[in-house]
Amino acid sequence: MTKTLENTGHSAPRHDLYYTVHKGIRFMHCQIMTALGTTDWSSNLESARMISELRRHLEMCADHLRHEDEIIHTAIETRLAGASTRADEEHDAHQVAFDAMTLLLDSLQTTATGPERQHLGRALYKTFCNFVAADLAHMEGEETVLQGHLHRLYTDAELQQLEGQIVSGIRPDMMVRFMRAIVSAQNWHERDEMLRGMQAAMPADAYDQLMAAIADKIAA
Repeated sequence: MTKTLENTGHSAPRHDLYYTVHKGIRFMHCQIMTALGTTDWSSNLESARMISELRRHLEMCADHLRHEDEIIHTAIETRLAGASTRADEEHDAHQVAFDAMTLLLDSLQTTATGPERQHLGRALYKTFCNFVAADLAHMEGEETVLQGHLHRLYTDAELQQLEGQIVSGIRPDMMVRFMRAIVSAQNWHERDEMLRGMQAAMPADAYDQLMAAIADKIAA
């Protein structure tokens, strides 16, 4: 689920823990933001679909933060105390945004009707947009500052071990969500390289089941 950094000619490519998963999350952020902006909140059907879709997306985002907190930040702090403090604080701010959006979703689902639903839908859209803006900046910091720490502190073999810990801790249904996002976000070169690697590493039945689960979301 990762990619090596591009070789600029000055140094060998390094293992990148962030690129692939962050690309998938960025893709989904844009998809959700567009869907929120075009949802007709007067429609019970559209409202229910959007509420469910955003809840699933926020759950995936929260799971991603947990992986980073428990494994990546812990690894950095083990060898460079205090280096992940800013990222931890930004994760805390993300959780505040998740809580605010969850309250709006609950209100939309259980109490909002007529003009109130339209008002809450607009508030949800703006709250999500603000979260996305903050998260885009946050991911850039992780991909530069924290990635730099990881490359100085750990070998590629060690980084691959950390990645293995993350992947092994993702429950199957959540793995399908991550893979749908990641595969949909990739260009065909990236997709082909990743899927060939997965096919070679996984039992045939497990690979086929995963592909069947995400097939309807893979972009043409």
